[in-house]
Amino acid sequence: MQLFNPKKNPQIHRVLKGAVYLGSAQFMRVVFRALYIIVLARFLGPEMFGLYNYGLGWYLAFMSLTQLGFDLILSKEGGRNKVDSDIFVAGTLRVQLLVTIFTTLTCWVVALVLEEQEVSVILGVFSLALMGRSLSAWVSFVFTSREKSNRVFWLESTCRMLETLSGTVILFRGGGLLEIAIIHTLFWWIQAIWGLIELSAYRLLLIPNHVSDIIKNLGGGPIILGFASVFQIWTAQAPLILFRQLGGNAILLGEISIAFQVLGLLAGLSWAILRAALPQLSRSVEAKRSADLTFTNLLFSVTIVGGGVAVALTIILADTILFLIVGDEYIAAAKFLPYTVAASAVYTIGVGAHQILAAHRKYNLILWGTATGAIITTSVMLLIWPISMEFAPFISLLAGLVAWSVVVGGAVYNITRFSLWNVLVIPLTVSTYGVGLAYIITPLGITTALLAFPPVFLLWACYKKLSK
Repeated sequence: MQLFNPKKNPQIHRVLKGAVYLGSAQFMRVVFRALYIIVLARFLGPEMFGLYNYGLGWYLAFMSLTQLGFDLILSKEGGRNKVDSDIFVAGTLRVQLLVTIFTTLTCWVVALVLEEQEVSVILGVFSLALMGRSLSAWVSFVFTSREKSNRVFWLESTCRMLETLSGTVILFRGGGLLEIAIIHTLFWWIQAIWGLIELSAYRLLLIPNHVSDIIKNLGGGPIILGFASVFQIWTAQAPLILFRQLGGNAILLGEISIAFQVLGLLAGLSWAILRAALPQLSRSVEAKRSADLTFTNLLFSVTIVGGGVAVALTIILADTILFLIVGDEYIAAAKFLPYTVAASAVYTIGVGAHQILAAHRKYNLILWGTATGAIITTSVMLLIWPISMEFAPFISLLAGLVAWSVVVGGAVYNITRFSLWNVLVIPLTVSTYGVGLAYIITPLGITTALLAFPPVFLLWACYKKLSK
């Protein structure tokens, strides 16, 4: 197909180039983060590791208030000429700074009210990380919108590498959770300052611009997508936060956190890669081309089948891998990992749908999807908690993500009219069968299971090739 030939289609070439840089940046982040998680889990132990992840989830939930959908809006505006782009970016920077300062203070005050002193100090440090991370995110959105994803790669990979090395050294020298939180905060601030300097933020702030004008010109987009961001992040973080607030076991929280860290790594990777597609999708929509349909067909089917492969492998290998990398203290987490690996695939579909809806300016549909997910996650968590404290976070997570993806996926179907049979029915059938086979055969031995389930997915690949 000519559409997928980069040499014949420069638009696809630019998308792939941006995706490679953003994917590489996130891949480096995943690698360093995974290594760091292993070190943290071993040195801190389940209870402190659980508290560390609670702190991350705490400030990320508040940080969602600062996003305002700028990842989508800035990417959508990537085609503006340089003068207009600078004025637009300067306005979003003012909004970002104001909202971030207010949110940081709110995050810390709420922690002081709800938590005991020792925990509130940790959450206070993480609250400061919120400001650095929020500004870092804004910087990466701007670079992506200007198709300079290589800058995101260097910022992200360098700072995550240094955070991992510094934190590891601190732990080897006897440091604890507070020192780790300080290191985490420090490097997000370094990344933010570095990025702002490269963007000449001081020059942007000198451009005459009024926050009210920028919001007016966007037609309320930041407000709608801001709420959508809150709901989206709450859907992913609510299970951990509610687990502690409802009185969950501290050691079990550490085991659950291992599984949620895997979700964070995989979801972050897909989110970073898919961001690169929006500028070109927007131009395709404006030119009335069909790139959105091609993008949907490829993303949905490959994600569903790829997710099935990943879940099957997790079922087979989770026990062995966890024992090797973090020891027997976290071995109970193996039974949770298939849930979060499946959740990451559902999350990818939801984020991919957002890119298409944003390209069509369907911001309200994004809001409805994320709001549905947040409500379902919270409701299911509260309902399942008395029945199964152990599995409540994972059931509620999957329920919320599926509800969100169904809403936004349905909206994408109304726009593109993709083939339900080829894009959903067949891939879901293949994945369900492959995962079920892996679950049934795994007790017979790892080798037997690894040989038994791949043919199912290979048959799907053959079908796709023959049906072209």
